[in-house]
Amino acid sequence: MKLWSEFTAHSLKGMQETIDLLHVRPDVAIGESFYEGLPLPKIGEYPELQYSMKDVVQELVQAWIAERNEDGSVSISFPENTKLPSNILQKHDGTHGYFASDLACIKYRITNGWDPKKIIYCTDIRQQLHFQQVFAVAKMAGWVDDGVELIHAPNGFISLPEWAMSTRKGNIIRLDNLIDEAFVRTKNILTEKWRSLSDEDIREIAVGGLKYSYLMQDRERNIVFSWDKALSFEGNSGPYIQYAYVRARKLWEQLGNPAEISSEIELTLSEDDKELIKTLVIFDEKVDEVLKNHKPHILAQYCYNLAWAFNSFYAHTPSIVHEENTWLKNLRTLLVSLSAKRLKMGFQLLGIEMPFEM
Repeated sequence: MKLWSEFTAHSLKGMQETIDLLHVRPDVAIGESFYEGLPLPKIGEYPELQYSMKDVVQELVQAWIAERNEDGSVSISFPENTKLPSNILQKHDGTHGYFASDLACIKYRITNGWDPKKIIYCTDIRQQLHFQQVFAVAKMAGWVDDGVELIHAPNGFISLPEWAMSTRKGNIIRLDNLIDEAFVRTKNILTEKWRSLSDEDIREIAVGGLKYSYLMQDRERNIVFSWDKALSFEGNSGPYIQYAYVRARKLWEQLGNPAEISSEIELTLSEDDKELIKTLVIFDEKVDEVLKNHKPHILAQYCYNLAWAFNSFYAHTPSIVHEENTWLKNLRTLLVSLSAKRLKMGFQLLGIEMPFEM
């Protein structure tokens, strides 16, 4: 157990160093072994376990939700109207699989003081049936009621052009290799364009491009991994949006904060003014849509649309800095500042940072 603790601590530290590059920092990381109820040392700070997988199995048997079979295994049969197939909760030798550990995990989250109102599972789309069964049992056992939402937000299957990725077979794309390759490609592209940026900005552009290339796609779609597609910086891409943000931020710095605008003043607006305004005002609506459907690609698409609207506004609007109509200058200054703020906020919600220069 001492060795297990040392190996686990080193493994988590090593993995966190890699995912730190993606700005992913979990508050807690609880492994499946935690739910076995063995006296293993805890890695991190989180509430103690009250109900192990064995306790959960026993509770479900006593509630007549699960039944012991002649070979010593424990299974669950679902009501006919659910159209769910039966499943093994505990094997004949007393060991458990994902069915038991996921049920123990729900029991833990409901009873440890966290008091969740919504639990979202982001896993492979091929686990849909599994989570239908898990959620059904949790409700049958009375652990969750209408005040707690159990949601499976499935992700499509990612494969290589030649075959399905498999950690056991070793035919995978390593995340650290992916990030390193993205950095090198981004730096080469910038060198070709005679752009000299700090390594920090280059890494944010590279990582932003990687994350955006995945988040821009409906999470339920299957994806065939391609290096060129994942690291594309053309068109609808992370770098395109990051560049629009840097451009908007710099122009905002030139213009300063917008003055108050009177609603009683009539102004003649260009089509680019109108398009940018129409895009800016639906930001909250798009965020709500993401929360409702648990689909980040909706926000990613919005950020691209906003970047496109701003770039068109920027290209076709005469110099805002020297605009003689004070009211029109104030309005356009407001549009520039809002564009920068909402592009940055949209990417922050997607977990993507903005570079300082580009």
